[in-house]
Amino acid sequence: MKLTKKKVLIILIILIILFVVILLVKNHLEDNANQAANLTDEQIMVQQVEDYTSDKIIPRQFQTLYSNYDGENSKNDLYRSLNNLVYDYLPNLFKQINGINDAQILKLFEENKNDIKENLGIRNVEDFTNLVKYLQTIKFNNNQFEVSEIDTESYRSAGQGSYLSFIIKLKYENLDQDISLRVFFANMTSADPEIIYSVAE
Repeated sequence: MKLTKKKVLIILIILIILFVVILLVKNHLEDNANQAANLTDEQIMVQQVEDYTSDKIIPRQFQTLYSNYDGENSKNDLYRSLNNLVYDYLPNLFKQINGINDAQILKLFEENKNDIKENLGIRNVEDFTNLVKYLQTIKFNNNQFEVSEIDTESYRSAGQGSYLSFIIKLKYENLDQDISLRVFFANMTSADPEIIYSVAE
């Protein structure tokens, strides 16, 4: 008889714990539903914009890109490339090029050709050297990225119409000067590379 009372007591305790867990989960789900229902249209819009831009940098004056670019590539490719450039590639490149000379620039290029092409679109050592020498004039020290902006007066066709070219200015916190780069954005999806960054002239 004692065993059955023990079993009944254990079953009763398990049922009570299960009931409490179900109540807690139900309350949590209701709270989430209430929070979602209480969001204003503006909050929902902000949340959707943040989700859309989470891996992209959309520069100021981006609307001029829409009126100037009629190519086949997605502008999201450009925005993702900018995100990678400002948050990952440029900070690492600044560390690599700090105080190096021409021979070391050549060695850096030779050892990292694929990475350079993938991130900068640069295929030859002359263009890479020009970019490195320009970047070496900037006192970058892991500064926090702030904003980018398209120079609306800099649009032009390049590569016999294969690319739309424009200057983009990258602003970093506590940096005396903007980093200005000329961007070449391919008109055709078959173009390789799709995006090229070089020294702005």
